[in-house]
Amino acid sequence: MPRDPIVLVRDVTQQTCDEVEDPELSRAFRGGQHLALAIGGALLVASGCAHREGLGRIGKVEPPVVSLSNLAPVEASLFEARVRVDLRLQNPNDFAVTCDGMRFDLELNEQPFLRGVSDERISLPRLGEQVVSVEGTTTTLDLWRQLRGLAADPGAGIAYRLEGRLFLVEPWRTGVDFERSGGVGGSVSTP
Repeated sequence: MPRDPIVLVRDVTQQTCDEVEDPELSRAFRGGQHLALAIGGALLVASGCAHREGLGRIGKVEPPVVSLSNLAPVEASLFEARVRVDLRLQNPNDFAVTCDGMRFDLELNEQPFLRGVSDERISLPRLGEQVVSVEGTTTTLDLWRQLRGLAADPGAGIAYRLEGRLFLVEPWRTGVDFERSGGVGGSVSTP
């Protein structure tokens, strides 16, 4: 029957200590073992603290800033329409951030407009930005309402509210929520 390796090491070490006939040498040998164990333990604690210190820096991650860059129709059918949504992602951190997906909801002029998801992997460089194109889905009726509103008052502008969640892979696996409001044209002001 195989024996536990830890028990074998302990038995061999004990046997080696017991084979030393000189009591002074035996005590010194055992003292050396304790010193080796103490050094090993200190190294483990130090490496754990270093790892924790690294996580402390990363633990202060600021979520990427997500804003609407552009909207463009892709296709429409009787019941739904697909719209390409260009989102600008900015990384305010002093280290790279990688996302492997997102979900978002977009309101236009205080009305729900579309919802989108993406599983695209996005690497944002340290203090950098990237424009990402994703597709969202809306109903044809909601699209028609928005277009009708623009045609009725072309100078009114478009206000938007974008909210969602980015799924981070690096520096750790988690999700961060985002929300952004803005607008273009008319009396709509951007933050």
